[in-house]
Amino acid sequence: MPRSVKKKKKKPMGRPTKYKEEYCELLINHMSSGLSFESFAGVVLVNQDTLHEWCKKHKNFSEAKKMGRSRGCLAYEKLILAAAQGQVQNFNSTAAIWFGKNVHGWRDKIEADIKSDGFKISLDYGKASKD
Repeated sequence: MPRSVKKKKKKPMGRPTKYKEEYCELLINHMSSGLSFESFAGVVLVNQDTLHEWCKKHKNFSEAKKMGRSRGCLAYEKLILAAAQGQVQNFNSTAAIWFGKNVHGWRDKIEADIKSDGFKISLDYGKASKD
């Protein structure tokens, strides 16, 4: 009878990952309170680049990031609306504007690149709404 041969498992290259599946829910909760994706690195004690790598390697983490951004944006918009209605004492509108621009990517103007192709000129407004 032939002897059974056991194959050796290949050892992963580099350091073992610090990624844990429960980080998905933690990330959504973190961002739901208005905090940024990048600041989550401080919660799980990794570099920000590691978070971006996890998004590439773990679809669930990438989806959690998208959900977190949506939930954070919702919380922020609710805060802004409450402040506009006078329901938030000592609201700092300048800080809110900077936060919206830097964390949520909001802009108060649309930048356009004009490209000329002979006599035809087209404008590309990126993500801007046509409404």
